Amino acid sequence: MNGPRDDRKREIRTYLIGYALALMLTGAAFSAVRWPFLAGRATFAAVLGLALVQIIVQFRCFLHISFRRSARDDLQLILFSTLIVALEHFSIKKHHIRSERSSFCTLRG
Repeated sequence: MNGPRDDRKREIRTYLIGYALALMLTGAAFSAVRWPFLAGRATFAAVLGLALVQIIVQFRCFLHISFRRSARDDLQLILFSTLIVALEHFSIKKHHIRSERSSFCTLRG
């Protein structure tokens, strides 16, 4: 049977595995940029891929979000929040580009 002690051990093991994976992924991304062994775009793609894996590790090991039926509500909440932040970010960026263009036109004219 699973007692509180077994649950605690499993939780600590999950944290340690997540911490080790996070360190390795961060180190791999850092070394890919610091000592480039790929072309520029390939390095960018590698770092982006490592970042996506890092997000999955963070979700699974630290936030305890899985793809089981009971945890899908949490995952949907996180994905919706990410969508809102992304839309806000691109909205601000688009507004910033428009204001730069209008100030450039005023300076030119």
